[in-house]
Amino acid sequence: MSNRTIAIIVGVLVVLGVITYLAGRKDKSGPTDTEQPFRQTRAPSTLERMMQQAQRSAAQRAKQSQQPPPKPAPLANITIDGRADEWAQVPAVLIIHHDKWSNRNYKCKAVKLARDEANLYILFELSLGIGERYEEQLATPPHRPTSGALGYLSLYTEAEEFTIWIPTGVSTTYNIVSGKATKQLPMASFEVGRYNAETDTHDDVFEAESIENPEFVAFEGRFFELKIPIEKLGIHADAPIRVELDEM
Repeated sequence: MSNRTIAIIVGVLVVLGVITYLAGRKDKSGPTDTEQPFRQTRAPSTLERMMQQAQRSAAQRAKQSQQPPPKPAPLANITIDGRADEWAQVPAVLIIHHDKWSNRNYKCKAVKLARDEANLYILFELSLGIGERYEEQLATPPHRPTSGALGYLSLYTEAEEFTIWIPTGVSTTYNIVSGKATKQLPMASFEVGRYNAETDTHDDVFEAESIENPEFVAFEGRFFELKIPIEKLGIHADAPIRVELDEM
């Protein structure tokens, strides 16, 4: 092999070595000003924002909620009237600590469960009562109370999962002749669904609202009561129940 050939080979190897070295340094360095515009973080989509919010809510609930081990709801003599007197000796199954209270939305402080032979009873202690929210909106321009919701309450037994959707709103009575509103009242309702693993949905099993079904739904001040027939749930009255609340 001639000296000229050897020199050419050495030269090529040197050039390749330099290129490899520079490429390695480029990979380890940050983007240049020219590259930067193409590597900016894009804005999250609506779905991504919803997922992020759900993750934050889950983390917040885990931090704020203190739950005792699941056990059967205690026996109690409860009358659905929106008052908490009969609940005094019933321990809370869910206690929630909020950093700030909202004067526009409901925030739940505690949830209690009780039962008798035929019904499951649920009590919510709120930071803002359903009637209070109605009165606040009525007194504030544009003086139009709006609908709202406490959120979703989930009940878990060993074999079943239920979700209770709890909306609130305004019941309006109209004059048939003039068509004008003659009476408005705050109202609340709830819809119970049992989880169906085959369809990955919740099948409706019971619902009621405070004006048409006051024996199942009532509120007064900052307390709110529900009554659910146990036969509608299809569970044993003494089944241990775990509770989670996803507030709106």
